[in-house]
Amino acid sequence: MLSLDKPKTPKQLASECKISISNVSNALAELIEAGFVKCKTPDAHMYKYFELTQKGKKALKQSLAEETNSQRIK
Repeated sequence: MLSLDKPKTPKQLASECKISISNVSNALAELIEAGFVKCKTPDAHMYKYFELTQKGKKALKQSLAEETNSQRIK
């Protein structure tokens, strides 16, 4: 399961999600623009770390609750 308790690099996310780094980078760009994710190390040339914003944490929590509820209904 994906651990979101600390900042991660795109490489770490790609490995945990089993998708390409380019797909992670594209998703991160969209999530940053939407305000769900922020870069903790914007000035770093290598090893940029990303984390959920408060908005992202709230959306994730809501999504997990909805998923749990839908699983109970089945």
